[in-house]
Amino acid sequence: MPFFNADKHIDRCIYSLVNQGIDFNNYEIILINDGSTDGSKQSAENHLISHPNIILHYQENIGLGASRNEGIELTKGEYIYFIDADDYLTFNVLEVFLKYLDRFELDLIGFKSLSTSKLDLFQSETKHTIKDYEVISGVEFAEKSDDFLVMAW
Repeated sequence: MPFFNADKHIDRCIYSLVNQGIDFNNYEIILINDGSTDGSKQSAENHLISHPNIILHYQENIGLGASRNEGIELTKGEYIYFIDADDYLTFNVLEVFLKYLDRFELDLIGFKSLSTSKLDLFQSETKHTIKDYEVISGVEFAEKSDDFLVMAW
């Protein structure tokens, strides 16, 4: 998660990431401080104490894309999930994604998102299974997906 002056949002985003139903030994949260000048650096540092799977990297401001690339270089995991500091996940959604990624040996997983001004939608209808899913090839996906938005996250 790259961040630049994200003091208003960073705690909520990190809170959502540490509540994913995954043992902290099995995933890492990489925070890239892209030269913040507000309190977001301190907010991120406060999470390091209670979450040993959080890695905080400091750099001069180089922008979102380059910061994501830096995060990729730092990661040790098999899968990467991008998130912006002003976004957040419902609890346990990454745990559910991992089950499907492993079960079907997927390279990529897509899902619906919700644009909202609500700041506390941590609960989801997706508790431990995905109700409707389809496993298709990348070519078939491109052919079927006229309205699919491709986002870094």
